[in-house]
Amino acid sequence: MKATALMIVVAGMTATLSATPRYSIVDLGALINPTGGSEAFAINDKNQIAGQWTDVYGQVHGFFWDKGLGSNLDTSAATINTPAATRHCLNNLGQVVGSSRTTAISARAFIWQKGTITDLGTLPGDPGLRLTSAAAAVNDAGQVVGTSDIYINGAYYRHAVLWQQGSIIDLGVLTPNGNSGATDINSAGQVTGWADTGTGVYHAFLWQNGQMTDLGALGTAANSSYPVGINDLGQVAGYSSNPVYPPTFVQSFLSVNRTLSDVGTLGGFTTATALNGTGQVVGWSYVAANNVSTYHPFLYNGTITDLGTLGGDDFANPKDINLTGLVVGFSSVPGSHGYHAALWQGGEIIDLGTLGGNFSGANAVNTLGWIAGGSAVANSFYGHATLWSTNRPPLADATATVTQAISPNNVNAQVPLDGSRSSDPDGDPLTYAWYVNGNQVGTGVLFAATLNVGANAIQLAVADSSATTNTTITVTVITAAQAVNKLSAQVSAANLPKGLTTTLIGDLNAAASSFNRGSFKNGVNQLQTFISDVNAQVGKKIDVGTANGFVVAAQAIISAVAGR
Repeated sequence: MKATALMIVVAGMTATLSATPRYSIVDLGALINPTGGSEAFAINDKNQIAGQWTDVYGQVHGFFWDKGLGSNLDTSAATINTPAATRHCLNNLGQVVGSSRTTAISARAFIWQKGTITDLGTLPGDPGLRLTSAAAAVNDAGQVVGTSDIYINGAYYRHAVLWQQGSIIDLGVLTPNGNSGATDINSAGQVTGWADTGTGVYHAFLWQNGQMTDLGALGTAANSSYPVGINDLGQVAGYSSNPVYPPTFVQSFLSVNRTLSDVGTLGGFTTATALNGTGQVVGWSYVAANNVSTYHPFLYNGTITDLGTLGGDDFANPKDINLTGLVVGFSSVPGSHGYHAALWQGGEIIDLGTLGGNFSGANAVNTLGWIAGGSAVANSFYGHATLWSTNRPPLADATATVTQAISPNNVNAQVPLDGSRSSDPDGDPLTYAWYVNGNQVGTGVLFAATLNVGANAIQLAVADSSATTNTTITVTVITAAQAVNKLSAQVSAANLPKGLTTTLIGDLNAAASSFNRGSFKNGVNQLQTFISDVNAQVGKKIDVGTANGFVVAAQAIISAVAGR
């Protein structure tokens, strides 16, 4: 990340981070609303971020952040557009979904993209613009799911809905006169959510091809179940609880082929919070140890594993897991009376630090390992939307190097190797190392290498503090005679009068013969004769463009030989 207009500091790391990417912490709130609070909830694989910010009047608004620029989702002073506060509210097309309020109508579901917001509407039968709707999730096909009020026989209900291609589809209910709501959708258009069962509890459902299926609940059907996500395998993760308060049963599940499986426990209640594309589930579980009640994060991957907390403290909550198994969330910190954003990877627990306050938390992580959330700011009442970005490798680019050079001695040539087109997306300082045919010959963005006649494999290795990128080009060194022979071929192909062609080719053959014998001074003189013969015919038997090409090529050979 470039530091322009961004506050960037290196997050605190533990000593065990040798295999973990370096993270920088970026204050997004300073770009969105420096006088109020903000939080990021979603990040896509283009490193675009969606979240919410609060104005001085306490009104909550939405924002979209892309490449250092924050965009307010509100299009007028009379509109307040708030993205769904979930990691599913943003897709890889940069579309954001949520709920919009205006002074004219009730809250409506919306989809926002590139500054344009679209009212997704409600189910039909709205008397007096009283029906409301809200979007919860969007997939990469632009299909949106959520809930909409519906007016049936004089009564209002809420139904799970799917918006696609300008239409709204009622996903139905599990029982007559019941309510339902959709919470997530996968790339195949399968939808999960919650619905009344008609017995006073809610069950998770799977909707596909017009059919809503009750996924049931753990324990007994009298328990409720709530989904937290659906992946592209059609698996649904969530948790079940019994219908009393406080509940005496809370247990997490993974649904495979519409069958719920208990993910197990670390000693007590478990609550799933996220699911990735391979069926791994994360959440938190009650643990009793040494007469102290603690809540530890877990990972379920066929068996349940305690992920641990920062410093062995008493509470942590994982909020998301990406396709590679990277888990993010927050953990309490011993002795701080606060909590910090945390990263769980390969058995390590990483404290991602804060923007200066005592609290931070990660809400979402993308496939690239970039993390979005929020953090308290030093000497500020408000928390700010926050990005934790991994170190991105530099771009190695050696294309500014000439790919052909002329030897002044028929043996080798000194060729300037140029890596100035290399760059680093994070603005980190770079080091450069040059290799010729596998052997290192020098360092620096510019380096003059002595290359032998023939093809030479030139490798440039560009490194920042933690990553190295390589690129290879071929630089060919030719003798002066070979360069003259190439010029002869150009003359032969120029369709000049026969007598002039014979004269010019004769000049060049003499120069090539001299260079092959090592008579470089004679060869230069014969090339100068060639240039004189060309200039004598400019505008007569040779057009200006062709003549200039011949002269430039001949002078390049003379200059190369003169450098010996």
